[in-house]
Amino acid sequence: LDDTQRELPLTLSAAADERTYECSTDSILFGATVLFQSRVHRFSVSNPSGIALPYNWRVRARDGRGEAPGLRAYSIAPAAGAVAPESSQEFTIRFAPTEVDAFAGVLECEIPQLSAASPPLAIELDAAALRPWCHFELPQSDYRSRRATDAVLDPKYQVVEFESLGTRVRNTRRFYVLNPTAENFDFVWKAEGIENNDDPFRCVTRRGTVLSGKKFEMVFEYLPTAVGTHESFWTFHIVGKDASQSFLLVGGVKEPRIGTDKPNINFGRLLLNAVHQETIRIVNKEHLPFSFSIARASYEPEGQVPVIAVSPLSGVVSPGGSFPLEVTFKPVEEKSYNFNILCNVKRREKPLLLNVKGEGYKIHTKLVLEESARDDRVLHPGVREVLDFGDLQVQERRSFKLRLSSPSYKRETIKGEPPNVDEDVPAVRYDFIWQLRTQAGGLVNPRQDAPPYLTISPMHGQATQEEETIVTIEYAPPDPHDLEGTLLRMLIPSGPGESSYNLRLAGRARRPAVDFSVSNHDFGPVFVKRGAATSAGEPTSPTRGGGAGGTPFGRLDLVVSNRDHADCWLSTTFHRTPYLDVQLQPSMVESGRSLVVPIIFTPREVGEYRERIEFVVNDCTRSHVTIRGRGCELQLELVSMAMQNVNFGVTVGNQPVNRSVKVVNRSLCALGFTLRDPEGQLAERGVSWTPTLPVNLKPKEQVAVDLRFNPSFHISPFKLPLLANTDFGQEVHLINVAGECHTAEVRLSEHSVLFGDVVFQSTGVRRLKLHNFGDLGVKFRFEVPARAASLFSVEPAEGYAASRDDVDLLVKFHPVRAGGTGSDPVGREAEQGRPKRIRCHVEPNYQQDPIELIVQGRGIEQPEGAVRRVPFSACVREKVTKEITIPPDDKNPSGEPWKINPVLKTEVPSGVDYWSCPPELIVPPGDNATLQVTYRPLTMTLRDEDKQAMAAEAAAADADDAAAADATDASRAVALAKRTAQRRPREMLPEQHKGSIFIATPDGRAFVYELLGTAAPPAEPQRLQATVKCKTPHVQAVEVANWLQESQRFKVEVRLVDPQDAGEEIKLHGVEAFDLPPGRSREYKFNVYAYREGKATARVVFTNPKTEEYLEVEVVFQFIPVENIDQISFSTTCRQVATHPISIVNPLTAPVTFKCECSAPEILRFSPAELTVPPNTEGSVDLLFQPIVVGAGKATVQLKSAELGSYPYAVNFEAKPAGFEKAPIFKAPLGSTDTVQTLKFWHYARKPASYAARIEAAPGHKGPIGDFVIESKDVKAGAAGDEPVELCVDVRFQPSQLGESRTLLVLSSPDGGDYKALLVGYAQPPKPQGPVPIAGGRPGEVEFTNPFEESVEFTIQVDNPSFVVGSRTIRVDGKKSQKIAIQFKADKGKQKGSLIITAP
Repeated sequence: LDDTQRELPLTLSAAADERTYECSTDSILFGATVLFQSRVHRFSVSNPSGIALPYNWRVRARDGRGEAPGLRAYSIAPAAGAVAPESSQEFTIRFAPTEVDAFAGVLECEIPQLSAASPPLAIELDAAALRPWCHFELPQSDYRSRRATDAVLDPKYQVVEFESLGTRVRNTRRFYVLNPTAENFDFVWKAEGIENNDDPFRCVTRRGTVLSGKKFEMVFEYLPTAVGTHESFWTFHIVGKDASQSFLLVGGVKEPRIGTDKPNINFGRLLLNAVHQETIRIVNKEHLPFSFSIARASYEPEGQVPVIAVSPLSGVVSPGGSFPLEVTFKPVEEKSYNFNILCNVKRREKPLLLNVKGEGYKIHTKLVLEESARDDRVLHPGVREVLDFGDLQVQERRSFKLRLSSPSYKRETIKGEPPNVDEDVPAVRYDFIWQLRTQAGGLVNPRQDAPPYLTISPMHGQATQEEETIVTIEYAPPDPHDLEGTLLRMLIPSGPGESSYNLRLAGRARRPAVDFSVSNHDFGPVFVKRGAATSAGEPTSPTRGGGAGGTPFGRLDLVVSNRDHADCWLSTTFHRTPYLDVQLQPSMVESGRSLVVPIIFTPREVGEYRERIEFVVNDCTRSHVTIRGRGCELQLELVSMAMQNVNFGVTVGNQPVNRSVKVVNRSLCALGFTLRDPEGQLAERGVSWTPTLPVNLKPKEQVAVDLRFNPSFHISPFKLPLLANTDFGQEVHLINVAGECHTAEVRLSEHSVLFGDVVFQSTGVRRLKLHNFGDLGVKFRFEVPARAASLFSVEPAEGYAASRDDVDLLVKFHPVRAGGTGSDPVGREAEQGRPKRIRCHVEPNYQQDPIELIVQGRGIEQPEGAVRRVPFSACVREKVTKEITIPPDDKNPSGEPWKINPVLKTEVPSGVDYWSCPPELIVPPGDNATLQVTYRPLTMTLRDEDKQAMAAEAAAADADDAAAADATDASRAVALAKRTAQRRPREMLPEQHKGSIFIATPDGRAFVYELLGTAAPPAEPQRLQATVKCKTPHVQAVEVANWLQESQRFKVEVRLVDPQDAGEEIKLHGVEAFDLPPGRSREYKFNVYAYREGKATARVVFTNPKTEEYLEVEVVFQFIPVENIDQISFSTTCRQVATHPISIVNPLTAPVTFKCECSAPEILRFSPAELTVPPNTEGSVDLLFQPIVVGAGKATVQLKSAELGSYPYAVNFEAKPAGFEKAPIFKAPLGSTDTVQTLKFWHYARKPASYAARIEAAPGHKGPIGDFVIESKDVKAGAAGDEPVELCVDVRFQPSQLGESRTLLVLSSPDGGDYKALLVGYAQPPKPQGPVPIAGGRPGEVEFTNPFEESVEFTIQVDNPSFVVGSRTIRVDGKKSQKIAIQFKADKGKQKGSLIITAP
């Protein structure tokens, strides 16, 4: 395993010794040996040393002059090897002369590193050879050891064996006799001890002449007549010479290997007189043909009808072939058969035996009719039986069931053969068929839809003896019908003569008298509901409870009348579909009554519909009603597409605008609809239309729609739909109505002002706002009635209200004395409690009526000690609660609880509610209660620093006034406006918030509390938490609620609080203005972008410039690393470089250095590896992908810097196989092996690799691949850096055929990948080689190499007779070398010649 280690003991042993031997043989002398015979001698060599003794034997001449011809007669085994330490080896040396020669020599043993104390091992050899008169080329025979007789066979006899396939077959044996002498001789063959002609052996070549140095073929024949072993003794004599050779001729007869491909045939059970045929084959496995004949007596008993037939009865089986025989079985009796058929084969001692079995049987049938009213009835063949179906209604079904069976019979056993109870008897099968005849006597095919409305199942089939076959006969008349005179017959073709069953059928059917009001109905076109969804459950119907509302449908009330004398049961087989609903529950229709069946048609798609509804009467009779309809699309449209958008434009209040459009019904059916304003939004904006009543349009009919826009108030731009609501509840979007109204919509913040009691000589002031919600500015003017002019006043009394602006108003009540405003005391009392109406007139008058303000007040004297002060202090928008005891000084003196309703009012600032208390207070009898008053200021009061700033501003203003005394009026006005704008926010802040609580008790007393509040700035900002990925744009939302009931525009400041010096690394950006509607909440969003991980706090400050109210929110960001900034994909071939540029921005004011890292540096790298980006600029680095090995995978790369963190990227790569490398072209003549070229490759892997080189077949090329040989088997390369490492491979080209050769050189390494180069070589014609010098009188040699892949026999020729080759032909194995011996006759001096070697 990688990265593991383990210590293992390694035991070493060695032996050191000198190589010595021991051999007791120093010479070997073979006796005289006849040519072509051999003698053997065995000797041993011992190795006494402790190390192995290698050896290599060779035979040399005694004079040491090379190899003599006679020494080739010696051979030794084993010729080379090693003798194990302290052991011995036995060697066998054989002497086999083929010519008389000198055989003296030395057998030497080459032992490397033999001890100096041991002499070389050498054994003297010598032998003699005798030339015989003749030599018989016969193989050795082991018959002597197999001979059955006890008599000893004389060694002088040579054995010649014969083998015969059967008797009376002529067998021939041929062998040669060689004459090794220099003279011709005659010969004669003589048989020994043969007195008659019973000898099965005959010599064909009894006499002849064998020429000197030639061979003569001897021929003997063997013709046996009986089985067994035959021997015959013969002698070969040479005429005129005292030379002879005795022979024993031995012959044996072998039974021919011929037989049948299967030993028996079992025909099984077969119907009487039926025919079954089987084919067998006589197979001959010998090399000779054999004839055969079938013995008919073996299967045709005398005096009996034959049941077996064989064809043909004779024939010839070819050598190694087969012959087919057809065996036919036709039983004539119900019994078992067993025959042994004999087949006589010529030259075979015993005949072939074929066993044939079979069994004959006949059909036994039984037909039983099942009747429910009584027991089953057995039907008899040949007898006409009655089958009565009784009375039926039309379409009623009634059936009978019949059981067909075959009673078993007792099988006969063959005489002398015991019964086999375990034998698997095949089932008896037989066919049956039904015939049906009508009253007219003709045959008809039973059909359910045609008279006589019968179905028989099965109509025909196959029955078995083991089980019953069920036959069902069903009568189902669809119309009134009578079966009288109908005949039904079952035929069994394979049964006995009367195996038919006849049935006379009876039965009748009538139809119930039920009528339907229609049989065909066409709904015509019906609207398809738009947007109808596919129902997942049961389809709904618009007329059923819980149906789909707003669905158009068509309805048919089908009337079903029962005119029969009996009640009828009515149902339907139709199941509700999405477009058709038959609302019928199974019902009983009384005699003489009717039933209404609603049929609802609701098309779901546009198209034609057709449905056939089936009604069932009394569960039998079926009637059908055909329904048609068409689904059409609702097409209520405008005449022109340009009318779809009705735009009234921009109008001014109370100035009506009219528009008109036309609506057309392009549907296929009439349509009723009503124009409808969804949610009344158009009516709220002053839009009206005609017609307002329902409208009915026929197909292609039009109607005009008039629209009127008459607003009296400001209306923002709108675009709203006007729908048409059809009479079936579907809405159609007809028109888009758009418009806008610009007007001055002036309103007061309060319609009435109640001053209450005001002390004389003082002024009660109430603040109001005049709101202009419109788009146009107007002038306003307040008109105070003359009788109220001395008591009430409004400031300013007139002015200008800009569009969407507010004007602050002061309404003052200043009573002159207690009781009223007039001089008459009675009039003053009457006038005191009456309200006064003050009117506000606007110009231009976009509104019809002036705005009225109702005021009322009363002057009183100031009560002493009636007012108590309660001070409050809180941070703005925070709550502070204080308790007030009611009554303050005593308790409830009554015996009943008091229900007190405090009157609470915030006076400064006006129009707001900064204080709150419960609306009702219960004071128990004899006790007091506590009233909780809560102070929650929404605006701040004037702070001390604000007062100081105002004083400083006033002093500066006085100085400016003095300096500008001599300035123009325009300059003074501009300076005054500037100072007013600068100090307006502080001047609007009150020193304290003021309010009051008036509490009246049931005992007539009243208590007044003056509430004084001081509102400080906000204490703590709101905090939020957010997790943000680095280098990813993030939008942060901060929810802000408007605490005032008026619109506020905030000035927004977003700044980084912690860390304060990370402004370049963390980017914050948001809009500087933010509007909030009254009392609403909205999200303020700002952008955040961080370059590196860490934690930061950002503060968002919302400031109202008018009031200097502000709201602070702090957001704590946790910046986490980003997983991947981007995905980079590479796809290229191995060893090719793919580039992907990566751009990176330095937002800092200082240069930033990035270090580039890769998870797979062996295939991925950056260029440059380190990048420095100047301040506020963009840099670029290239990611390089250079794959080495084919495959796909994933990796990660990243750019790191201390200032901006890490930039990670995910890389998906795919490496494809590289193409062929560049390789040189080889050219060499055929047979040359000297063409070697060096191929160069480049190793790109960044680690060492070892390459294995091999040659493969080139794609599409089937030539030999051995023409190219790799000289450099192992190629190693060191680790490559930025530059590759060069690899060199030497390839040798040795062509084996003319023309072009193509192969593929493959270098493979698991670390360096695969390299492939296409090697192309051109083989040129062979070029002469040499010269080869050959000395006269000495044998010379020429080394020849077979350039072909296979072994080839070459022909050798010499064009100069002075040169003689040892052999005219040689056989050389493919790509092997062999030396050719050449001798030069130097009788003519120096000669030149050509050695020509030719391949066939």
